[in-house]
Amino acid sequence: MYNGEATEDGSFAWDTRLHSPHQLELVKMESHSGDSERRVRVATEGYSLKKPILGTDPKMRRTFEVEPAGHGIFRLRPDRDLDRGEYCFVLASPSAVSGAEEDIVLFDFSVE
Repeated sequence: MYNGEATEDGSFAWDTRLHSPHQLELVKMESHSGDSERRVRVATEGYSLKKPILGTDPKMRRTFEVEPAGHGIFRLRPDRDLDRGEYCFVLASPSAVSGAEEDIVLFDFSVE
């Protein structure tokens, strides 16, 4: 697969590190009033933690169903309607905590 732009039907190609749609997480992105940026946390570290915690915030995750739609093609459908806001599918590698931005891959979209 390759990185590409979404098509009119919402389909998109992905990164070569994705081998299964089950590697993805659907996450609602954080936004702050007056701020045009959207954020998603993919790791947490700090003095009180013995080691970094990898993964997105469970409170921000949304579940989805995976439906085969052809050879190597899948349809991803949220289990319930998504509230208005910004979302993304995240594929984060274990080295994401190192701060290397290229290790975090996401596809973002809006629900209005």
